[in-house]
Amino acid sequence: VLEKFRVYFENDDKRFGCEKQRFKTIDNNTVRIQCEGNQLVNTVILEGEGVTSLCSVHVSSGRNFGLKQKATLTTSQGAIDEKVLADGNRETFPKGNCTPIMGSNNVPVKSWSLTLNVPVVASSFEILNKGNFTTKGSLRLVTINENSSVVLDESYDTDLKLYSNADKEPITGLNITYTKTNPSSLSISLCEVSVYG
Repeated sequence: VLEKFRVYFENDDKRFGCEKQRFKTIDNNTVRIQCEGNQLVNTVILEGEGVTSLCSVHVSSGRNFGLKQKATLTTSQGAIDEKVLADGNRETFPKGNCTPIMGSNNVPVKSWSLTLNVPVVASSFEILNKGNFTTKGSLRLVTINENSSVVLDESYDTDLKLYSNADKEPITGLNITYTKTNPSSLSISLCEVSVYG
């Protein structure tokens, strides 16, 4: 009965279906529904027959391909490994869960990089920061393919958390740079970077 469900999405006034909808029955009460689309949505609609009530609905962006991948911080003195950037810990305030604002010898961090061990078609990127900065700055997100060519190069407001990616080209890494747009802006500390696909 659960496999008779149809999934729809809405974003403002637009409504669209679940692209390449696939079902996997977990047990008599649970089914996993997977969609291939990567559009931004604000409403999920389930329609079906034979089920009079639902206990819970879990919505996921997909698998996090960035988890436990190689992460580095770059300063004017070079690059250093940084394990907390992709360790899966989404807490943004406990000590030790976020990247330092300063590198060795108090040199400001210039950028963060994540290298994937296999090429991935990413549907979105989630970037969590410590929230210790004013909004007078922007994040520049650059992704590269296995030939080290740039696939995506965009700048975003730092208030965003989830960045959608419509490009279907596989990527092997990404670089994030924070730019102050006002001298009163504070430096930024990233806590977790996820690559969903």
